[in-house]
Amino acid sequence: MKTITHQKATATYWFYKAASLWQDGKWTDPKKAIEYLNKAIRIKSDFADAYVNRGTVYDSLGQYLRAIEDYSKAIRITPNYADTYFNRARTYGKLGQCQKAIEDFSKVITLKPDDADAYWSRGIVYGMLGQRQQAIEDYSKAIRINPDHANAYLNRGAVHVELGQHQQAIEDLSEVLRVNPDFVLAYYNRGIANAELKQYQQAIEDFSAALRLEPDYADAYYNRGIVYENLGQHQQAIEDFSEVLRVNPDFVLAYYNRGVANAELKQHQQAIEDFSAALRLEPDYADAYYNRGIVYENLGQRQRASKDVSEALRLKPELALAYYDQGEHV
Repeated sequence: MKTITHQKATATYWFYKAASLWQDGKWTDPKKAIEYLNKAIRIKSDFADAYVNRGTVYDSLGQYLRAIEDYSKAIRITPNYADTYFNRARTYGKLGQCQKAIEDFSKVITLKPDDADAYWSRGIVYGMLGQRQQAIEDYSKAIRINPDHANAYLNRGAVHVELGQHQQAIEDLSEVLRVNPDFVLAYYNRGIANAELKQYQQAIEDFSAALRLEPDYADAYYNRGIVYENLGQHQQAIEDFSEVLRVNPDFVLAYYNRGVANAELKQHQQAIEDFSAALRLEPDYADAYYNRGIVYENLGQRQRASKDVSEALRLKPELALAYYDQGEHV
């Protein structure tokens, strides 16, 4: 009967002691985990899994170069272990070393051709490089392997939005919601795509769905407010922009667009206050000067109007065309 040597048992003991600190997808005590894995590696210097796990701990701490060093040691010991390449690729991505990340994800795909997550992750890196067509191809391969890969649909939909392919984006984002009806970002992005196609009612429904799931989603309030403004529903727009500012009091565009909506309702003092708030946060905001100047002009305060419009034209000379076209005035 063979017996386990004391050395091997001890290395394994420290490895599993560290592994017990991995709970719910995170290291509960990274410092202790590193301590235990160091002991395992000191006893067994070719313990590939120990290097991999220590790499994940370093990655969780943002110590990416140390993580890569450990993953690379593990790869030298076990060169055909796909998961290690996957981990190293993700860490390269966090460092912005996109080409190296692509090389590692490609190695994963060579070793595991049906790994949908590897295609999806490589697609993300191609997207980071602005190589949108390659990104779409990888997301599509991930979807062919796993037709319920919600994140692949989500990312492919985002690329379609970037390319102005809004209908394709809507189709992809609807697939996300088929797989996961509570995916907040899918509702939000589909709302953006619907708004771009001037499908305003659908956009409102999508932003509202996102807000039911995440009531403090400032961007969803903001974009729903913009849709209401485009529909001429200025009071609803004001209410949404006010919600944005409840969540984020420094959201410059919310002040500006609430000012526009107030001006449309001839609530001049509120409009002035909003444009002034935008200018306190962004002192060179030419359009805020311009529109505040127009409000002053409508109130007959010509000196203030002239000062604001002059400042707007200094910052953004092309506003002169709008100023002399009364149809462009707020």
